[in-house]
Amino acid sequence: IKLMRYNGSTAFETYQVHFRTCAAHNGWKEREKRAFLTASLDGPAAEVLWTAGEQELATSEGLMAVLQKRFGREGQAERFRAELRSRRRKSGESIQDLAQEIRRMMTLSYKDPKSETWQTLAINAFIRAINDQKLALRIRDREPSTLEQATAIALRLEAHRMEVDVD
Repeated sequence: IKLMRYNGSTAFETYQVHFRTCAAHNGWKEREKRAFLTASLDGPAAEVLWTAGEQELATSEGLMAVLQKRFGREGQAERFRAELRSRRRKSGESIQDLAQEIRRMMTLSYKDPKSETWQTLAINAFIRAINDQKLALRIRDREPSTLEQATAIALRLEAHRMEVDVD
């Protein structure tokens, strides 16, 4: 399996899983892990190679820990929360695409997507992002308990609205 490049613009946790999968599948020893990991870094992610301490960079796990602190969920959660608060549906964007983006941002912002609190925050972010007060009120009236339910309700209501607009 070929190791993809990482520049720090996406969630580090995704890259970390990819790296560990490549290392296990390809049977890399520690020296190879560190070499491949170092060579895969670009842009801001590569900057850790000259800003981190020598000891932190001595092993692949040390380097992963530095990258985790800098680009992982914990270090970026507040940024993703701010993006989530300001996210609004774009012109022509589908309900499904909006819901997927809210789900991604929620996952980067908060732990435990199975919790009731996570679902409540996700539903509120989704409804706010729809940016249509009438549609938002109709979704809230149906009291969805998950983001998936809110998405399904929004899809139905939007389909009904299009059907009425055509007539």
